[in-house]
Amino acid sequence: KRGINAEYGGGVDIFPVSCTGTAGKTLGVYLDTNLNMERQVCNVRKQCGLILKNLWQVHRCLDHATKVLLIKQLIISRLDYCNVLYAGMPKRLLDSLQKTLNSCVRFVFGLHGHQEDYSRYLKQLHILPN
Repeated sequence: KRGINAEYGGGVDIFPVSCTGTAGKTLGVYLDTNLNMERQVCNVRKQCGLILKNLWQVHRCLDHATKVLLIKQLIISRLDYCNVLYAGMPKRLLDSLQKTLNSCVRFVFGLHGHQEDYSRYLKQLHILPN
């Protein structure tokens, strides 16, 4: 194989990369051959779910401001990372991300059960609803 010699890269040869297998991860985003974001969304939801599970174990020890801070730093940052790639995503995948946001609202405000509308809570947290 011949690489492209990078004159400004310290003499490093750059080779094109071919994707093999069913999926790859680059910059923390899981991609597949169809650029379907389903794998990425599932991974984000899994990470956020594990974090929320751990936070629920100590929620009685946290005041409201600390809960908001933890949610924004640990959950919202994961949801926002590379969110430009979510444009044009199917509604069912967007709804699954919305469920994660709804879980965050239930954690911060101590709500039990599912609510019809979380938008007023999301506005209080300064998080845009879908």
